[in-house]
Amino acid sequence: MALGVTVFVSVTILALLPTGLNVMREAMHQTVEAQILRSMAGQAVVSNFETLTDGSPFFFDEEGLPLGSGLGAVYTATLSRHDAAFPGLEHSSGRLAESLAVLRIEIQEQRGGEGSVRTRAHSLHVANEGK
Repeated sequence: MALGVTVFVSVTILALLPTGLNVMREAMHQTVEAQILRSMAGQAVVSNFETLTDGSPFFFDEEGLPLGSGLGAVYTATLSRHDAAFPGLEHSSGRLAESLAVLRIEIQEQRGGEGSVRTRAHSLHVANEGK
């Protein structure tokens, strides 16, 4: 009887291992993406408001640390700037565009073993602080 219970518990635990590993891997990727977003948001805040994006991609390693080139990059981030729009404020869009911009940050993750790419998009509102 004890042997049956031990085998049942062992099989159950072994069956849950792949699920646990997948959840841990996904949490790691989300943490790295959050670090990349935090880094890019910090750069956007101190950048010149008129030239927030120049179109060139940013490259990051598997830990979310910036790289100088695309060699060895696991994550690639691109920025695009859009005018801010709020419901009911269409008539003041000129002043709003001078004061606020929306940055769309797309982060592409190169999945090594699978050879596929996963893209996630995030939005960031950046205020003009006179820089």
